[in-house]
Amino acid sequence: MEMKTRETVGYNGARCGRRIAGHGAVHVLLICLASVFMCSCHQKELVYPASTMLKVTVSFDWKYAPEADPEGMSVVFFPIGGEGRIWRYELSGRDGGTVSLPAGRYRMLAFNNDTRYISYDGISHFDTYNAYTFKTAVSWPQSVIETYPELNDYTAYHSPDALYCGTAEDVSVSLCSVSYRPCDPGADPSGVQIKECGKHIIRCYPSPRTSKYTCVFRNVANATGMKRGYCLLSGLAPSDLIAEDILSDSEGAYAFLAGRKESEISGNVMAFGASASPEACQYLYLVAVMSDGKVAAFRYDVSDQILNSPDKRNVMIIIDGVELPEVKPIVPDDPSTDFEVAVDDWEMIIINHVVG
Repeated sequence: MEMKTRETVGYNGARCGRRIAGHGAVHVLLICLASVFMCSCHQKELVYPASTMLKVTVSFDWKYAPEADPEGMSVVFFPIGGEGRIWRYELSGRDGGTVSLPAGRYRMLAFNNDTRYISYDGISHFDTYNAYTFKTAVSWPQSVIETYPELNDYTAYHSPDALYCGTAEDVSVSLCSVSYRPCDPGADPSGVQIKECGKHIIRCYPSPRTSKYTCVFRNVANATGMKRGYCLLSGLAPSDLIAEDILSDSEGAYAFLAGRKESEISGNVMAFGASASPEACQYLYLVAVMSDGKVAAFRYDVSDQILNSPDKRNVMIIIDGVELPEVKPIVPDDPSTDFEVAVDDWEMIIINHVVG
């Protein structure tokens, strides 16, 4: 957003007014010098015209998400106290850029704007800025429902894209400098970092707001007879308040494809994280369509593996010793060419239903 600014009279000694002869010129010069001296980092409060716009540089440090390479970042400034305009800017690339703000106090929220499946609500406030994805529906084979009828009770959601977010608290923009509470997750959150006079820089440290769940089934008996495979992971949060990374306490499920290589079946899915509900349980379902058309289904309680994972952003789930029905192996042994998202009586449908 390009904003036109009005030239401030007397800030840096330039354009202090028309030339006035004699003592009048000296008087104007003293006024200009006084205005410069008043602009110091020790000044507690300065009042500026509402039209005064100040250039602020937002710089992103990706040390908490080195793999991230977003096409752009959204930066939103919320006025502290709830009064005034919300300022939003779209910056290209991952490094940051310059925005224009009126002098004042803000809370800053930044997140990548190149996602395809993530939507937002509660965008009027810093604390309520909520990321979510649309609900989906999965039409399960009848034989699977007969084995695990609870599958029809799960609310499934579309997997979100990788999401990264950074914040800055207590941002104070003045004519001389910018001060803010560090948004570095590794820093003391109670500290205040004050920039030197003449510099308007906010350094932001985005970190992930989504997690990758990799599910691996090892030593699968009769794996070569599997033509197609699907997984569903339940007990996950369908949304996240991204400023403070607060996961929803409701429960959602995510369905995804599973591939096969020799005696191993694996698949992965992106989600916001495990549900915040203390009663939530995480179940992993494996559904295997065999070469003769028959379907085998399995369920595993993986709550311990998810909740005790050493890295909540990259969760590895390991299941050992699955035994599939013995059928004629697929020749050639290359199931990747046979996998489809929608096959036979199995279909995943995106429903444009907004999470309330």
